[in-house]
Amino acid sequence: MNSISPTTGDHQAPDLSHLTEEEKEHQEKLWKEELAQIEDEIATLRTVLASKMRRSAELKRNLGITVWKEVSEDINQGIKNVKENIRQWKLKSGKLLKRSLMLQYTRKQHL
Repeated sequence: MNSISPTTGDHQAPDLSHLTEEEKEHQEKLWKEELAQIEDEIATLRTVLASKMRRSAELKRNLGITVWKEVSEDINQGIKNVKENIRQWKLKSGKLLKRSLMLQYTRKQHL
Protein backbone atom coordinates (compact mmCIF):
# COMPACT_ATOMS: atom_id res chain seq x y z
CA MET A 1 0.00 0.00 0.00
CA ASN A 2 2.70 2.49 0.89
CA SER A 3 4.87 3.50 -2.00
CA ILE A 4 7.67 4.71 0.27
CA SER A 5 9.01 2.57 3.07
CA PRO A 6 11.29 3.66 5.90
CA THR A 7 14.89 2.80 5.13
CA THR A 8 16.59 4.30 8.17
CA GLY A 9 14.98 2.13 10.86
CA ASP A 10 11.69 1.21 12.44
CA HIS A 11 11.40 4.32 14.60
CA GLN A 12 12.31 7.05 12.15
CA ALA A 13 10.17 8.63 9.48
CA PRO A 14 11.34 8.02 5.94
CA ASP A 15 13.17 10.76 4.13
CA LEU A 16 10.72 12.54 1.86
CA SER A 17 13.03 15.42 0.98
CA HIS A 18 13.39 14.23 -2.59
CA LEU A 19 9.60 14.55 -3.18
CA THR A 20 7.68 17.61 -4.22
CA GLU A 21 5.16 19.10 -1.78
CA GLU A 22 2.34 17.57 -3.80
CA GLU A 23 3.99 14.12 -3.70
CA LYS A 24 4.60 14.44 0.05
CA GLU A 25 0.96 15.33 0.65
CA HIS A 26 -0.17 12.43 -1.51
CA GLN A 27 2.12 10.01 0.36
CA GLU A 28 0.88 11.25 3.73
CA LYS A 29 -2.72 10.88 2.53
CA LEU A 30 -2.01 7.26 1.53
CA TRP A 31 -0.43 6.54 4.90
CA LYS A 32 -3.34 8.12 6.77
CA GLU A 33 -5.83 6.05 4.75
CA GLU A 34 -3.88 2.87 5.44
CA LEU A 35 -3.59 3.74 9.13
CA ALA A 36 -7.34 4.34 9.37
CA GLN A 37 -8.04 1.00 7.67
CA ILE A 38 -5.66 -0.86 9.98
CA GLU A 39 -7.14 0.79 13.08
CA ASP A 40 -10.63 -0.20 11.89
CA GLU A 41 -9.43 -3.79 11.41
CA ILE A 42 -7.89 -3.80 14.89
CA ALA A 43 -11.16 -2.56 16.39
CA THR A 44 -13.06 -5.29 14.54
CA LEU A 45 -10.62 -7.95 15.71
CA ARG A 46 -10.94 -6.75 19.31
CA THR A 47 -14.73 -6.95 19.07
CA VAL A 48 -14.60 -10.46 17.60
CA LEU A 49 -12.06 -11.58 20.21
CA ALA A 50 -14.19 -10.22 23.07
CA SER A 51 -17.21 -12.03 21.68
CA LYS A 52 -15.27 -15.30 21.35
CA MET A 53 -13.93 -14.95 24.90
CA ARG A 54 -17.46 -14.42 26.26
CA ARG A 55 -18.69 -17.48 24.35
CA SER A 56 -15.74 -19.53 25.59
CA ALA A 57 -16.50 -18.53 29.19
CA GLU A 58 -20.17 -19.42 28.69
CA LEU A 59 -19.31 -22.84 27.28
CA LYS A 60 -16.89 -23.51 30.12
CA ARG A 61 -19.60 -22.62 32.64
CA ASN A 62 -22.01 -24.95 30.85
CA LEU A 63 -19.42 -27.73 31.03
CA GLY A 64 -18.60 -27.05 34.66
CA ILE A 65 -15.07 -25.98 33.86
CA THR A 66 -13.93 -23.41 36.41
CA VAL A 67 -10.73 -21.43 36.59
CA TRP A 68 -9.75 -23.51 39.62
CA LYS A 69 -10.35 -26.71 37.65
CA GLU A 70 -8.22 -25.46 34.76
CA VAL A 71 -5.39 -24.44 37.09
CA SER A 72 -5.61 -27.79 38.89
CA GLU A 73 -5.45 -29.66 35.59
CA ASP A 74 -2.43 -27.60 34.50
CA ILE A 75 -0.66 -28.29 37.81
CA ASN A 76 -1.48 -32.00 37.64
CA GLN A 77 -0.17 -32.16 34.08
CA GLY A 78 3.01 -30.38 35.20
CA ILE A 79 3.49 -32.87 38.05
CA LYS A 80 2.90 -35.76 35.65
CA ASN A 81 5.52 -34.33 33.28
CA VAL A 82 8.05 -33.94 36.11
CA LYS A 83 7.45 -37.53 37.29
CA GLU A 84 7.88 -38.81 33.73
CA ASN A 85 11.12 -36.84 33.37
CA ILE A 86 12.40 -38.27 36.67
CA ARG A 87 11.46 -41.78 35.56
CA GLN A 88 13.30 -41.29 32.25
CA TRP A 89 16.32 -39.89 34.09
CA LYS A 90 16.38 -42.89 36.46
CA LEU A 91 16.18 -45.31 33.53
CA LYS A 92 19.06 -43.58 31.76
CA SER A 93 21.06 -43.35 34.99
CA GLY A 94 20.46 -47.04 35.70
CA LYS A 95 21.62 -48.02 32.25
CA LEU A 96 24.73 -45.89 32.61
CA LEU A 97 25.48 -47.36 36.04
CA LYS A 98 25.02 -50.90 34.74
CA ARG A 99 27.30 -50.17 31.77
CA SER A 100 29.90 -48.65 34.10
CA LEU A 101 29.81 -51.66 36.42
CA MET A 102 30.16 -54.02 33.48
CA LEU A 103 33.20 -52.10 32.23
CA GLN A 104 34.79 -52.22 35.67
CA TYR A 105 34.12 -55.95 35.91
CA THR A 106 35.61 -56.69 32.50
CA ARG A 107 38.71 -54.60 33.28
CA LYS A 108 39.28 -56.55 36.48
CA GLN A 109 38.95 -59.81 34.55
CA HIS A 110 41.71 -58.72 32.16
CA LEU A 111 44.14 -57.79 34.96
